[in-house]
Amino acid sequence: MDLIMKKCNCIVVFNDDKSKILFCKRMKDPYIGLYNFVGGKVDVGEESTIAAYRELYEETGISREDIRLYRLMDITYYHQEFILELYVGKLSGEKELIAEANPLVWLPLTDDFANPRRFAGEQNITHIVNVALKHPLKGNENHNTGKRLKMDSLCIGVDGCKGGWITAIISSGELRVEKFASVDEIVGRYEKFDEFLIDMVIGLPSNNDHIRPDTVARKLIPGRTPTIFAVPCRQAVYAESEQEIIEKNKINIGKGLVSQTMAIMPKMRELDSFLNENTNPPAKLGRME
Repeated sequence: MDLIMKKCNCIVVFNDDKSKILFCKRMKDPYIGLYNFVGGKVDVGEESTIAAYRELYEETGISREDIRLYRLMDITYYHQEFILELYVGKLSGEKELIAEANPLVWLPLTDDFANPRRFAGEQNITHIVNVALKHPLKGNENHNTGKRLKMDSLCIGVDGCKGGWITAIISSGELRVEKFASVDEIVGRYEKFDEFLIDMVIGLPSNNDHIRPDTVARKLIPGRTPTIFAVPCRQAVYAESEQEIIEKNKINIGKGLVSQTMAIMPKMRELDSFLNENTNPPAKLGRME
């Protein structure tokens, strides 16, 4: 039977020129009177990265706007039954600190972090600092597109499924899968995102003069055109019966429809209605593709 591990975090915070590290002086056990990284407990069910930002803000007043945190490493203590999650980040500029319970102090990199009379962690702090110094604290390049990926980005991938929509969500480098009943529910839960990619038709044509998404898509992936089915016209998507759907599609764009298209017609209608009702995407959607 697998152990259910408790989780705690520690955050290595560099100043803006990466010459100093932020420590707190412990006012109670464990490690009372010794310097340690700031951090705390991860609540049950709480996402690890969210917990790290929360603890950092509560203990220092440093917010997401001041720093980007990167997952550095995890240390599992099997006997004590907990996992220590370590993060690292560099301040974007000067920041006035607001201490919670433990006094805060900036210490230079020249300090002796292995001194057990001053530092907590059974001399592990030296190793952690050395690893943190090697960690790149800037976004990584996507070599396929040249686009810069931010480690603190919120990216959402969506596809239709039985009973709603399935989402793959990458938040601050962590992936999780969630199911929602509607697109509106997804956006209501995640109002501010960097990317929203949905595997569903956007931009329904009303006649043959309009650009057809499926026609454009076939030109982008030659050799795989059979995987792209015909996009129905908007009139067909909002029709009330199967026979009316078929008739309106033939009248407006002169095309028939395959069974796969008919099966996801309700999803097309829901998404098209959502987009029409939210005509100012930057205000609510950020970027939806």
